[in-house]
Amino acid sequence: MVQNGLKRCGFFLCTVGALISCGGTGTTANTGGGAGGITTGGAAGASTTSGGAGSLPTTSAGGGVVDFCTDCKVGNACDSFANNDLNEASGIAPASVAGAYFVHNDSGDTARFFATNCKGDDLGEYNVQGADAVDWEDMARAPCGPKVCLYFGDIGDNLAERPNVAIYRVYEPPSLSNGKFDVLSEKMTLVYPDGGHDSEALLVHPITGEIALVTKVNEGVSAVYTTPEAFSAGATATLVKGPSVSPPDGSARFTGGSVHPEAKGILLRTYTNLFFYPMTPDQTLSQALSAAPCIIPAVLELQGEAVTFTLDGSGYVTVSEQTGQSLHVYTCD
Repeated sequence: MVQNGLKRCGFFLCTVGALISCGGTGTTANTGGGAGGITTGGAAGASTTSGGAGSLPTTSAGGGVVDFCTDCKVGNACDSFANNDLNEASGIAPASVAGAYFVHNDSGDTARFFATNCKGDDLGEYNVQGADAVDWEDMARAPCGPKVCLYFGDIGDNLAERPNVAIYRVYEPPSLSNGKFDVLSEKMTLVYPDGGHDSEALLVHPITGEIALVTKVNEGVSAVYTTPEAFSAGATATLVKGPSVSPPDGSARFTGGSVHPEAKGILLRTYTNLFFYPMTPDQTLSQALSAAPCIIPAVLELQGEAVTFTLDGSGYVTVSEQTGQSLHVYTCD
């Protein structure tokens, strides 16, 4: 178990009031998604309260005010994934159904993602039509007009030799159920201004649509690269280099990230630690990542590469690569 530098946190059960239930979603559940052309803009999320500019973002949970830097607890592992094809979990994002999550594999898989929950139920396999899978490394969930979209980062580049990388976007599936389904995608091509970089952390601002990639380095300092505009289907955009970032402790390699659903914080993880960056909704991703983070609790996973905020933003979830894995759910209250 990784300590948070502030206090030793104990374990809690997977069932955490209204946050998430190990009971899952059953075999079928509606998510309110849609079909057709995808547009950008708008915002969505659970009701939260902000501490105001300059203070740590906080979230209402059960009537209390949450400080992610002090109030989060390590969660127990959930049940192992029932779908054996989900064996290299590299990216994760919440579904609209409470307790359900979308997860995708690392490089070597096809362009697809899966739905599951704390019970490890197989809630569907979704093949992304019109997409390639060179090296998918992370995913995000954010509004796209009146609907909600899932963003997939084909951004891995271990040898730093790819001339460009890509972001694919799909509507969140309208229902979750065991089986295989096809979903249509849109693509945006991204080019680094200074040559290829490896990245495993994709961030999407839920209000402005700004996209950021955080590079992965074996040692030294990583960099933040952002898009000059929100996702634009079919476009090619040159990324803008932003601030340098480096973990204050442990491994230097950032392996995943997530933005709070109301832009009230950013999570970045490495193989050894999880970091929370305070943020206010009016900040850009680069501005938020320029601040000093705090270390928050995380299970020391076998090869931890994925992290996401929960649907309502009052907790977070991590998952590791390799076979026989499960979600780890954390509550903050």
